[in-house]
Amino acid sequence: MSWVDLAALIIILWSVANGYLLGIRQMGFWFCGLVIALLAALTLQKPFSMYLSLEWQAERYFVWLVSRHVGELLNVGATSSFNLQLPSLAGTVMQRLAEESQVSAVFSQTAASQVVGEMIMRVSVVIFFFYIMAIAFSLILKVRYKQHKSKNIPELQRFFGMAIGLVCGLLLSLLSCLLLDTLSIFAASDFIEQDLSGSYLYLITYYFLQFIL
Repeated sequence: MSWVDLAALIIILWSVANGYLLGIRQMGFWFCGLVIALLAALTLQKPFSMYLSLEWQAERYFVWLVSRHVGELLNVGATSSFNLQLPSLAGTVMQRLAEESQVSAVFSQTAASQVVGEMIMRVSVVIFFFYIMAIAFSLILKVRYKQHKSKNIPELQRFFGMAIGLVCGLLLSLLSCLLLDTLSIFAASDFIEQDLSGSYLYLITYYFLQFIL
């Protein structure tokens, strides 16, 4: 068990403990909030990515980072064609979020840096938006819980709350694993990718992505 699995276990146990304290009703709201946050993040990533590119030049920064590792991201074929070597987990999601016409137009190191930089920015925006909205919803739920903490929650409802908390913690862990796999491109060595590939969380994330994509 690597440090990735230990971190995921902490997240899951924290979520399960919250499920026991909040019960099925409050934890059900939390789960719905996570789903809404994920859908909203996927919907808002394109306009927000454009805003970051126009106002903050974020895309140019990601392209600059990628250009420093372009040799590790490209595979030059016998016909001098360029193939992107994306992270094994995040690569599928990155290609889904990218413009298909831009991906097919990769014919040089500069073009590859541009495409991969855009991919990384879009994945980062999705996960960033998700966590921001999830934290906001968590704070709203905490205020609501404080107002109703005097009410007794039956043990059966606490048990089902723990089950929902398990699902929520697993979802948070999967997205964290996806983010780490995306950032492994910029690692000075392959220690992040090696730790990920040797973890149980990596396997769970892989099968989950195969199921939904």
